Amino acid sequence: MNKKYFYYSAIGFSVLYVLVGLYLIFIDTQLIIKPLYKYLFGGFIIVYGIFRAIRAMQMMKRNV
Repeated sequence: MNKKYFYYSAIGFSVLYVLVGLYLIFIDTQLIIKPLYKYLFGGFIIVYGIFRAIRAMQMMKRNV
């Protein structure tokens, strides 16, 4: 049960990272950040979320 919870939470946080990255890129926030930095940081967060999801899925396949 603990391993399943870990895998599902890892996937959940990966989705959360991607959503936060998309939010930063597409939603006009009141942050005082240059648009270039906003896009770079949002893109970095999206890539990190995808990386985390791939790693979690690899761990699931290895341990199941």
